[in-house]
Amino acid sequence: MVYNQLMVDTHDTVTAPRRAIWLPLQRALLSLLLTALLSLAAFGGLTLAYQSAHAQQYYRGVTIHGTHVGGLTRAEALQLLREQHSASQMPYVTLESVGATWTLSLEALGGVFDWDTALDQAWAIGRTGSWQARLRAQARALWYGYDVAAPLEVSQGLSLEPLRRIARQSAQPATSANVDLAGLSVVAQTSEAGYELDLTATRQAIEQAIARALGGSSWGQEPRLLALDRWNLSTAPLLLPEPVLVPLVFRDVQASLSDLADAQARQRSPPMAAFSARCGIGPSTKPPWPPGSPSTPPIRLRGLACPSCWTRAVWMRT
Repeated sequence: MVYNQLMVDTHDTVTAPRRAIWLPLQRALLSLLLTALLSLAAFGGLTLAYQSAHAQQYYRGVTIHGTHVGGLTRAEALQLLREQHSASQMPYVTLESVGATWTLSLEALGGVFDWDTALDQAWAIGRTGSWQARLRAQARALWYGYDVAAPLEVSQGLSLEPLRRIARQSAQPATSANVDLAGLSVVAQTSEAGYELDLTATRQAIEQAIARALGGSSWGQEPRLLALDRWNLSTAPLLLPEPVLVPLVFRDVQASLSDLADAQARQRSPPMAAFSARCGIGPSTKPPWPPGSPSTPPIRLRGLACPSCWTRAVWMRT
């Protein structure tokens, strides 16, 4: 009995300090686990509430050309974009040629932003990829923001008239080959290539230049709380304060092959092949050629005589 009692007392003496150490540690671990579970539940609840609140709205921090669309429905965002980026607020372009420039507004060229495509891109922020990727995009947009660049389209029909007016002023027509007679000499003029405005390529160059000047879609680089001007929703941001320089695009124009062939044929033919003699015709006599002949006056060639009667002859163009 004494031995057993001694063993029990010894066991209690050894385990008592261990219990004194592990009990507070266990309680701390349980508290941490409970806190983590409560935090995770709270985070999940807030995330679900945030996503449910934006089920029909764009996530906070999403902008289109600097205009906030977060918290708005698609119809509200489209109306806001049209109000803040009206046709009168469109950027200007300066079309440049050799020694001449023309400054026009994109409104005059029929330029419009494709808001539907931009709204589709803005809607995809925080809604594509895995749930981890969606959460990261939502948090990043909320903290840093994401700006969507809307594509620009220049209307082919509305831009036709102003571009044609510029084309008439900037084009250089091609010079066709020609053969002229100066007395008995043949003066040949070679053809020279010209150039004219390429309307389609110029319209595409305007779209590309505006897209480069506006920049592409991108994430913000600083927290939105530090950029208070980004929270101003009442005024539209000025997209491009200065006109965008766009070089005109030309294409070469060659003389037609029919003009070249005709000029070469006339150059190979003898100079007198285009003339015929009329004998005995003076300045005061009536020409004997039949009615319906060309009404151009005859060409006098001094020093020549009719080969049949050796009298003075008047030569006319046939």
